[in-house]
Amino acid sequence: MEVDLTVGSKLPFPHAIIKKTLILLLPLCLVITAAGCGTPERKVVLFVASSMVQPIDEFTRHFEKLHPDIAVIREAGGSQLHCRKISELNKPCDVLIIAEPRFFGTILGPEYIDWHVDFAENEMGIIYTDRSRYNGEITSDNWPEILLKPEVVIGRVDENVGPVGFRTLHTWKLAAGHYGYTDLYERLLEKCPPENTRPDATAVLPPLENGTFDYAFDYLSVARQHRLQYVALPPEINLGDRSKADIYSQVSVSIRGNNRKQLPLKGVPILFGLSIPRDAPNQEEAALYIRELFSSEGMKILEKNYQPTLELLKVTGSENVPKNIQEILNTQ
Repeated sequence: MEVDLTVGSKLPFPHAIIKKTLILLLPLCLVITAAGCGTPERKVVLFVASSMVQPIDEFTRHFEKLHPDIAVIREAGGSQLHCRKISELNKPCDVLIIAEPRFFGTILGPEYIDWHVDFAENEMGIIYTDRSRYNGEITSDNWPEILLKPEVVIGRVDENVGPVGFRTLHTWKLAAGHYGYTDLYERLLEKCPPENTRPDATAVLPPLENGTFDYAFDYLSVARQHRLQYVALPPEINLGDRSKADIYSQVSVSIRGNNRKQLPLKGVPILFGLSIPRDAPNQEEAALYIRELFSSEGMKILEKNYQPTLELLKVTGSENVPKNIQEILNTQ
């Protein structure tokens, strides 16, 4: 049927057409209205170290169920990168979770952070897949020999972007003395040129899985979370045993610090820490997020995702910790 749209003409059955149109549009309007009504009005902007993404994502889902009025906006990446986003780019951040608590005082400092809590630990290992050369032969005793074979390709994280990168170098230096390979550090560096480095702890996984890398150095938590095979290293070199701190401190590497200056870092047991930047725009929501994370349920979620937590949380700058976070710290 043709419709005459000339001036003064009458549309056929106008009421019926309008009624049908409204019936068709009504479900869409309801969906849009419901979505609008359910949008959280509050938020937490979270910067998190890449190696923590899986456990933190599961915890965040738990948190958002408890607090449906708060949306968590998560950015993952290397810890140094997160710190510089705050100090150099002035990006807003409410909760900062990094894999090297020393950066709170070195890359950031009291202008940006005046307290932090260390809450988790880890250890270094060598991760690989079924595609890796010599995957059936490598052990915690012979890995230097395997990795130095000409055909074996190894990868690591850039030490200037993520802490697991300089911890890899610490591990290599410790391994040189432990295994009696005096030039092991230099030979591994040669085996792992810049094109074999990646920006963070999870960025080495795709090259492993597609066979570009045979092996990569990473946290054992990452290997377990992604169901990868790994070589567990001796406690004297894995940076995961706090009783071996004196041994770890015998090695040091330098990374890029502020103003392009070199920042020397001694080997220390691996710790993860968090804080709320002083100018965080959503302080109340950030404190609530941390309170829930430090609850027994929050810590269980981390442990369930193979992220070891500290039995006793370590607080620096306790006088500056927000009161509502202090309350839960006092119960630990």
